[in-house]
Amino acid sequence: MNRHADQQHTVPCTRCGATPTRLYAQGRLCADHSPSALAGQAEPAGGYCAPARHYCSPDARCGAWAAQQPLWRVLATGGRDRDDKPLVWGVFNGIRKEHPRLVVVHGAAYPKAIRGLRPDRSADWLIHLWCVANKIYEETHPADWKTCSTPDCAPEHRKQHRSGGTYCPDAGTWRNDEMVQLHADECVAFPGRGPGTRDCMRRAGAAGIPVRPIPWTRADQNPLFEQEAAS
Repeated sequence: MNRHADQQHTVPCTRCGATPTRLYAQGRLCADHSPSALAGQAEPAGGYCAPARHYCSPDARCGAWAAQQPLWRVLATGGRDRDDKPLVWGVFNGIRKEHPRLVVVHGAAYPKAIRGLRPDRSADWLIHLWCVANKIYEETHPADWKTCSTPDCAPEHRKQHRSGGTYCPDAGTWRNDEMVQLHADECVAFPGRGPGTRDCMRRAGAAGIPVRPIPWTRADQNPLFEQEAAS
């Protein structure tokens, strides 16, 4: 018989000093301050979230369960033309539900501001907004387009930018390689029209990182579908 099972204890609650209490990962707690009660969930059949066993609902996990989960690194990559914010946020809400201790790695390819505000476009920007809204740590790796990626880059390798000056066309792929080399538990991809996302997907797959592509849906007016329909 489990020594923690359904016993009345006279040790005071660590939060309020009341008795009786039960043993949880956070210490002795009374019924009003149990993980299930704080999560707004009843403790089923008298069970409770003890240090090594959790009865809290998957929809309202207790803080002890979340604290015991391993750190989960997500490599996120996506097109600059992705503007399906509800889909992007929904995907990351699902990831956070399963992996509350989350680090999101992305390339910080943000859209240019218009009158001081960035539009809700570009997968990296939508992911950044989600991280800020949910207080999730993000690890950004912006590409250095101004500087050549390797000493092997010859001057003729650089390309002319439409706004003036030159840039290294391989900066994006080198950035992708950098993110992949740091490894991740999974790669979540939101491919658009550009080739950069697919390059990152290929590199992640070759490195043994599970890749989960999230396609644009027809309901989102995906320009890729429009392009296919016209061809």
